[in-house]
Amino acid sequence: MGTKDNFGNNDKKHLDMNNAESITSIDELRQEMKKIKTQFERYVDSIQSIIDIKDEYILKGDKIDPSGLSDSHAAIQNFFDDVAQNGGGIIKVPKGTYKYDFPLNYYPDKISLIAYGNVTFRSTQSLGHSIHIKSFESLDVKQYLEQAHLHKIYGIRFLADSKNSFIFLSKGDNKGRYASAWTIERCSLVGSNCIEINSDTWLANIEKCYINPKGGYGIYMPKGGINYGEKIGILNCTFDQSGIAIYNNNGEGDIKVINTSIDYGAKAVIVNGGEVTLDNVFVESNKNEHWFEIEGYGAQLNISTIQIVDKYDKGRTEELFRVHDSSDNLIGAGLTAESIRLMTIGKPSTFLVKGKGRTIINRIDTYKDANKPIVSRYLNKLAFGDCNSINSINEWESHKIPSNKPVLDFSEKYEGTASIRFSVTNNDFSTGQRIQFVCKPGDMVRLKYHVKTKNLQYTQKNFNIERRFLNNKGHEISRGIIKNINTDILTWTEQIIVPSIEAPPGTHFVEINCFGEKWTTEISLWLDDIVINII
Repeated sequence: MGTKDNFGNNDKKHLDMNNAESITSIDELRQEMKKIKTQFERYVDSIQSIIDIKDEYILKGDKIDPSGLSDSHAAIQNFFDDVAQNGGGIIKVPKGTYKYDFPLNYYPDKISLIAYGNVTFRSTQSLGHSIHIKSFESLDVKQYLEQAHLHKIYGIRFLADSKNSFIFLSKGDNKGRYASAWTIERCSLVGSNCIEINSDTWLANIEKCYINPKGGYGIYMPKGGINYGEKIGILNCTFDQSGIAIYNNNGEGDIKVINTSIDYGAKAVIVNGGEVTLDNVFVESNKNEHWFEIEGYGAQLNISTIQIVDKYDKGRTEELFRVHDSSDNLIGAGLTAESIRLMTIGKPSTFLVKGKGRTIINRIDTYKDANKPIVSRYLNKLAFGDCNSINSINEWESHKIPSNKPVLDFSEKYEGTASIRFSVTNNDFSTGQRIQFVCKPGDMVRLKYHVKTKNLQYTQKNFNIERRFLNNKGHEISRGIIKNINTDILTWTEQIIVPSIEAPPGTHFVEINCFGEKWTTEISLWLDDIVINII
C-alpha cells in the first residue's frame, strides 16, 4: 500500500510538476507564435511581388509610395514585370497617389490593374506618353487575343501635369507584340492628350470613362501606323473640354461611339480618313467652330442619332458640319445622318453643313421648330443632285416622275465640272424637270441654287420654278411659283428662297417643276448647287 501510496504521491507530484511546466511552455509558445506571425506578415508584405494567391497581387513595395511624394516609376515597373514574368494576374492597387516621371509599360496580355479605393496615377513628365500599352511577350494573334480579353484597367484616375504629353499610347511593334483587345473601364483621364491609337491596335474598348484632355485630343488616331484602328469602341463615356474629342486620320480606322456625351470642346469629331460612327450621342458647346469636320480620302462620319445643343449666342458664322470633298475623285468625304435633334440658344448660321462633300441627312428636328437652318450648301438626300457630274444628272431621273433630262454644259461651269443647262435645239419649249419628294404636313420646304441666264430679258421670256403639294393619290393640294426668272444674269448669282414654305394638311409629296416658256435657240439658263431641303 505504502508503495502504492508512495507511488501515488510521487506520481501526483510528478504530474503537478509537469502541469506547471506545461502552462509555462504554452505561454512562451504563444508569445513566440505572435512574434513569428508579425515577422511573417512583414515578410509577406516585402515579397508580395513574387507571392501568387489565385493570380492576385497587391501593389506594394519599399519604393512604391502611395502618398505621391516620391517617384515610384522604377518600383512600379519592376512590379508589373515580375507579375508578367510569373504568368500574369490581377494587380490590386491600394488607395493613394502614385507619381512617376517616365513612361510605364502596361501589358494587356498579362495583367489587370484594379483600383481598391481612390487611386491616382500621376505623370509628371513634360513630353511623350505616360502609359505605353503593348504585349509582354511575342505571341501568335490568337494566343494574344485570348489572354488580352481577360484583362483590363479598372477604376483608376490617370492625371498628367503637362498638356503636351499623352496619357496612353497603344502601339505594338509588328513582330508579334500587339497592343490590341485592351479595355479601359470606369477610369478618369485628365490633364493632357488622352489616348493615341497606333500600330497593331484593334478591338480596343473605352467604357464608362471620363476624358478631359484640357484642350487637347481625347482619342487620337494618326496617319502612318501599321495595321491599326479597326473596331475601336467608346461606350458610355463623357468627353469634357476637348480641343478635339475624337480624331481619325487612319484610312482603315473605325471608331464607334455609343451612348456618349461630348461637352464644351472646340471640335467634337474630325475625320480625315477612315470612319467614325455616332449612335445616341449628345454634343453641347458654345464655340463658334465647325464642330464636325470630314475631309480626306474615304473619310466618313456616320450618325445614327445625335442631339446637338448649340449654346453660342453671339451670331454663329461657322456651320456645325464641314464636309469637304477629297482631292481624289475616286472616293470623296461623306456625312450620313439618320436623325439629328438640334437645340439652339442664338440664331444658327445660314447652313447646317458647309462644303462640297456628299451629305445624306434623313431627319432634322429642332426644339419647338425654332431657328431651323438650311441643311446643306451642296448635296444631301433631300436634294436632287449637285449638278456637277453625269451621276448627278442621272439622279434626277430616279425620282417618281420622269421628265426630260437637262443638258450638261461644260463651258458654263460654276462649282464643279459642269452645270445643268436648260435650253432648246429648235424653237420649242425649253428643257424641263419635274421631281417629287416625300413630304409630311408641317414640313418646311426650302430651295437654294446658283443661276446664270442668257437672252431671257432680251427676248422677253421666262423661266419658272414651281412648287406643288400633293396628297397620297398624287392630286394637287396647292400650287405656287417659287421663282420667276425673266432677267439676263451674266454672272453666277446665288438664290435662296425664303421664307420656307410649310406643307399644308394632307400633304404626302412635294413636287418641284423647273421649265421655261416657248423659247428660241439663243436662250439658255444654267443652274448649279441646287439643294432642296425638306425639314
